[in-house]
Amino acid sequence: MSFTQDELQAFNTILNQRLTAQRREMERALDQRMGILRHEFEQRLVTLQQNLLRHLPQRLSESQSRLRDDLSQQLARQHEHMMETLRGDAAVEQQDQSQQFEDQIERALAAQLLAIEQLISQRTTVAEFTTVHSSEAQPDFESIEVQTEIPWEDLVEVVEKAMEQRLAALDESMQAMMKALERSLAEQLSALREELVHAQEQTFSSNIAYIQEIFASIEQLEHIVESMQVAMNANHTLLSNRLYHHQRLPFERAHPGGRSTTFPGSGKRTGITAPLPLLEEQENEHQQE
Repeated sequence: MSFTQDELQAFNTILNQRLTAQRREMERALDQRMGILRHEFEQRLVTLQQNLLRHLPQRLSESQSRLRDDLSQQLARQHEHMMETLRGDAAVEQQDQSQQFEDQIERALAAQLLAIEQLISQRTTVAEFTTVHSSEAQPDFESIEVQTEIPWEDLVEVVEKAMEQRLAALDESMQAMMKALERSLAEQLSALREELVHAQEQTFSSNIAYIQEIFASIEQLEHIVESMQVAMNANHTLLSNRLYHHQRLPFERAHPGGRSTTFPGSGKRTGITAPLPLLEEQENEHQQE
């Protein structure tokens, strides 16, 4: 006994209805799950944003305060070191200048004394031979004595030249030290800025990695949903093919047991020996509901 066209149509309709109901239930469950996941993801994003907005100014202020303290300490140390160096250099320069000034005065006095001694010796030898020239030599000797005195203008000029040379050298050394201090401060500021930027990048990279993991889990869930939909379509196609082949088989070969059952929902006797497992499970679920 073969299936009639109405029975096959009713069976196909019931099967389509059950598959459609299952698909809708699964889609509804997946939509609910996706909505829950989306809501949780939005809540986590909002929480993360609030945490960033709440903690980032505090971290920036702490970093700025630490940077300000370190910079003030560095400036204080550099200032102390520079002042000590300047005091030492000034003392050394003053000692050198005084020593050189004393040496110059000693050399000038020694030269003047040597010239005076030579003139005195010459005058004494001339006085021994003649007495006439001695009376005339007295004003000359006095004039020579006046000439051997160091003029105050020359002495002031020598001192000014020496002081100008020493002050120029001190100015150059001060400028070199200030340039070195500026370079060291610029290097320290750049290093501190790089450390601050690196710390901020590490914080943002960790947050971005967490967000990327959440996106990856959502993509995996979407792939799972797509694979489930493909599996449902494949099962529907397989059931349709089996039903089609079962319809084309003879009654004795298709139903070797010979038991007949009532088709669900139609009230007619058919030649199906036992209900399909999938339909039987669906009937049991609907009866329990």
